[in-house]
Amino acid sequence: MRLFSFVVMLVVGILFLIAGCTGTGNISVSEEGTIRGQARAMLPASFRGDETVPLAEAEVVVINVQNGEIVTVGNTDLSGLFDLSVSPGGPYKVAISIGNVQVSVIVENILPGEAVSAGVVDAYSTAVTLVFEEALKQGIDLDIEKIEENAGQQVAELAQKIAQNHQDGENAHEDATVKGGVENLLNFLFKEGGPTPFQDDGPPGPPAGIPPSQAGETEENNDSEND
Repeated sequence: MRLFSFVVMLVVGILFLIAGCTGTGNISVSEEGTIRGQARAMLPASFRGDETVPLAEAEVVVINVQNGEIVTVGNTDLSGLFDLSVSPGGPYKVAISIGNVQVSVIVENILPGEAVSAGVVDAYSTAVTLVFEEALKQGIDLDIEKIEENAGQQVAELAQKIAQNHQDGENAHEDATVKGGVENLLNFLFKEGGPTPFQDDGPPGPPAGIPPSQAGETEENNDSEND
């Protein structure tokens, strides 16, 4: 009887062990997220003329911006659409290329199980990506929204240069004019467009302890005393 009870307990223990290994209670496994979008660009004039078209069957590479590692690789479909699974995290760069034409977009963060729409990936999103990457190289923590909110017109002008490269069948990432445009845009953002570590130009602020609203009154009083 004792032997029978021991065998039963042993079998039950083995069954519990198997259930723990193969069951659905694996809470430590992180759920992947998804990045979706459509790639469009102005292809060389010999292809389609002056209009953006879907980048069909183009290579899609998702890169971890922080360390440069390739996260996953795929392809667009005939409509330029892509849908790739990635590990939670970010920021990620999604680069879509066919020949010398490359468009890209930055996806700042993906949560477990989250489906993120990258929207239309084109010359404009590529301009934002290039500025974001250059800022990162210079050790600047730059928010994507800050780029578009504070320098939308400058981004649009840079996007036009990139689109022209695409139309000419040239690599915009190697073009000196595009690189100069990225530098000019960063200078605008960090020297003219708002508070930055590089903003050392312009009139000095009020002395310490004096609110900005009272700075003008203090200057007027000083002028009166000097007179």
